[in-house]
Amino acid sequence: MEEKSNNKIYNFCTLFDKNYLLKGLAVIFSLERFIKDFNFYVLCLDDITFEILNRLNKNNLILIKLDEIENWDKRLLEIKKQRTFKEYCWTLASNLCRFILEAKNVEMITYLDSDIYFFNSPEMIFDEIDNNSIAIIEHRFSKNRKFFEEKAGKFNVSWVSFKNDNFGKEALNWWSEKVIEWCYDRYENGRFGDQKYLDDWPERFKGVYIIQNVGANVAPWNIKDYKLEEKDQNLSVNDKPLIFYHFHGFHLIRAGDKIEYTIGNYYIPFDVKKLIYEPYFKELLNIIGLLKTIKKDFDIKYKNLSFKDKCAKILFCNSLFESIILFFLKNKK
Repeated sequence: MEEKSNNKIYNFCTLFDKNYLLKGLAVIFSLERFIKDFNFYVLCLDDITFEILNRLNKNNLILIKLDEIENWDKRLLEIKKQRTFKEYCWTLASNLCRFILEAKNVEMITYLDSDIYFFNSPEMIFDEIDNNSIAIIEHRFSKNRKFFEEKAGKFNVSWVSFKNDNFGKEALNWWSEKVIEWCYDRYENGRFGDQKYLDDWPERFKGVYIIQNVGANVAPWNIKDYKLEEKDQNLSVNDKPLIFYHFHGFHLIRAGDKIEYTIGNYYIPFDVKKLIYEPYFKELLNIIGLLKTIKKDFDIKYKNLSFKDKCAKILFCNSLFESIILFFLKNKK
């Protein structure tokens, strides 16, 4: 597929395998509703994902096979043997951005987590970033979850932008080297995965901008602090347009013949479920239908709930239970 040549085009990237294909397509389709001129680079982590995305025949969808990036930096193949699948995906995120800047020579690349979903145009974020070389976004943990910042990090890798200039490449090269050195699903010596490396970027690098728009990176860990409203079918948080929501912990599950969803260990109010989660759920159901027309035998990945998961699904419907759990986690030695 050929890339567009418009200099003002937005360039996004993400990575996923067949198990995250529904969510990956959801973020792409949601973008299409708000902006026309963009390229979306997808690192396909398996052949089925590449096959299905290729059959969509979208000109702005640029597919990268896993072996292409692994042959580009052969250190990744060695690291792959030492890390879990999740840890390897975290390792790949920054290296995917580096690959695109170097091999594709785009003006700017924005990495997106594949479990976000746009409810409004990201152009508001790009207007805010302006001419800065690097853009990062905070978790903005709610008051009762603020303690998670110590280990999970101040910033979240749901949106990270790099310009193809000296400042952008310096930060990206440093980050990609650091995750090759260490990137694990645990807190150790001030590090956690790939995202805690971002904590000191505003001081470490020049040209770093922290995205301020309250409508960006709304998530189950901070929605409690926001006032969600709907007006003329548009959603707002604290009187600002909801731009994108991060569906962390969201999984499809089977309940007999029915498809349902679980939202992880979070208390989510009814209005948030109705206005944010239900539209996303319907989008995923529509994508399931689409995938079945492309590949009839495509196997949808549903989460198998353990007994602990089932208990949590019931108990986290109560805000008091969540408060108690968070109190104990905060004071855990």
